[in-house]
Amino acid sequence: MRVSASVRALCAFVRLGLLALAFVGLAFVPAAAQTCGTNCFVMFAGDTSDNICFTTSSSSCSSNSRTISFGQTIDFFEPVGVSTFDEHTATSGTCPANICGADSKFRAGEAAGHTMTIGKDYYVTFNGGSLGVGSYPFFCEPHGVSMTGTIVVNPDSTTVTLSRTAGPNPSVAGQSVTFTATVANNIIAITPTGGVTFEDFGVPISGNLPLSSGSVNFITSSLSAGTHSITAVYTSDVSSFSASTSNTVSQDVQDFSINISNPTGSALPGQNYVYNGTLTAIGGYSTAVNITCVNGGTISCPNGSTTPPGSCALLSPSNPVTMGSAFTVQASNATPASTFTFNIQAVSNSGFTLTRCFPVSLNVGNFSFSAPNPTSVNVPQGNPSSPIALQIVSQGSFSGEVDLSCVSPPAGVTCVFSNGSATHALSVGAGATVNDTLVLNTTSSVTVGAHPITVQATPAASPSQFQQQTVTLNETSATRANTYLYFGNSPDGGTQNLVPPPFLLDVGTGFSFDLSAYNAETCLGCNSQNVNITLILAEPVAKASALVSRGTGGESCTLVSPVEISCALGTITSANPFIKTVTYTILPLASRTVDFTTILSESNSNQAGPTVLTGSVKLRYRPLVRPGLNKLTNPNPR
Repeated sequence: MRVSASVRALCAFVRLGLLALAFVGLAFVPAAAQTCGTNCFVMFAGDTSDNICFTTSSSSCSSNSRTISFGQTIDFFEPVGVSTFDEHTATSGTCPANICGADSKFRAGEAAGHTMTIGKDYYVTFNGGSLGVGSYPFFCEPHGVSMTGTIVVNPDSTTVTLSRTAGPNPSVAGQSVTFTATVANNIIAITPTGGVTFEDFGVPISGNLPLSSGSVNFITSSLSAGTHSITAVYTSDVSSFSASTSNTVSQDVQDFSINISNPTGSALPGQNYVYNGTLTAIGGYSTAVNITCVNGGTISCPNGSTTPPGSCALLSPSNPVTMGSAFTVQASNATPASTFTFNIQAVSNSGFTLTRCFPVSLNVGNFSFSAPNPTSVNVPQGNPSSPIALQIVSQGSFSGEVDLSCVSPPAGVTCVFSNGSATHALSVGAGATVNDTLVLNTTSSVTVGAHPITVQATPAASPSQFQQQTVTLNETSATRANTYLYFGNSPDGGTQNLVPPPFLLDVGTGFSFDLSAYNAETCLGCNSQNVNITLILAEPVAKASALVSRGTGGESCTLVSPVEISCALGTITSANPFIKTVTYTILPLASRTVDFTTILSESNSNQAGPTVLTGSVKLRYRPLVRPGLNKLTNPNPR
């Protein structure tokens, strides 16, 4: 049925009036009372004060797309007095199935083929499932006029609240502290799901812990000493909600350290080794501690499961030891053993138990001082002994310095070790054998007889733990060397001419000859002492002199009188060189025969060899020979 123009004009006027009235009261009236004018479609986003009017005069309403947050509701509403919106006659456009029918036509909750009821709210809530965060285009045809648009649903914002719900602040290293994070969204009353990661200065200290009823606890005892800045970072497991970071909770952690400056010790059995330690507070820790020695199996201590030595205890001060103090611990073991590896432990004596350890070791070993080889030596007065072998052997883990010395040797006896001194510091390594030698030097004043001499090996680290051995010095009377006097300078003693024939000299000619003193002994130290050769002429001569032509230095000859020459030769050893030689030159007076005697003297009173040699020097003239005579009968042609 057709409607007259006047009636249509009146309706249009009424509609315009109603539209104006709707805009005036838009923010103050419910959706059912809102109007947009003739042929309009009202979409309310979230609340009745936020609406969009789609009109039939618009071929496209994409500019009227709306952005909402997850959980909000879109209200499709056809005001009273406007054209009927329905889902039929659609020829183009798309619409998601979750807000449209299977034929992709917008129904806003109505069944297919139905029209929207005027004055009725058609709600579409985007709170999960297929209606979550995303972009949703819509399409509808109010009596052949297409209206399209897009609904953009953003994640709902969240707020994370972090608090310390258990444990003190400050806490102690190893002490448990609980932090609780609570996550809430800001739009709808839906409990967020997902997880929370706890961070310290932005560095994760936990995994992604799942929320339970919107909250999660993080319990930790692993915070190191110092100040920590704890935050909780929420991440959703659906597109549920936006990520967010909590407020910051500060957590202070206190601790202390124990340090031993000399952790590796060596000691003899029963000897104490003293460890020097200090306690240092970290982060303001102030509790006193008890210090003990423990085996490696104790909780919080390293070093395996060995046991400490037989005796190990705090030496000073007494327990409990205040923080920041120095302390000493002494340890020992009665018998040699392999290395002890254990811990010196400090444990808080009140409040939360905090244990700190420092690994140490103690080498308990000894050494053996072997019997001298030989255990006795025969030494003539004034002579050195043959070398005596000494030996130090490490036992167990012993290592260190061992000093060798003689304890109060007899007067006139001097101990000389291989370093040429009266004492010798030997460095002995673990498991090592160290050899040395000892020579007993004697003077002529040492009494004849047996002299036990104590040789002592003293560990430098513990002088009271010395060991001793005894070597017997059998002092005998000075060996009297067999020293021979002979004519000549043969290197092996030559011919011992006891009574040489006369020497015939030409007028004005001097005669030279050698006299040698020869030590025929082969025993060590059988030396001729203070050897002297004296040559005595039977009468004065024109000239007489002597010179040591074979010696070791320091020998000298002196013309005592016109008829006596004395040559001091000092010591002639029984080892090479064992010969000293004097060369004499004698010029007799004319026509004289000169007899002489040589005498060997020395300090060895039992001299067994020849000590006196005699000889003569005779001056002769050559006889005259007449001319022509045979030289055989007259050897002097003059």
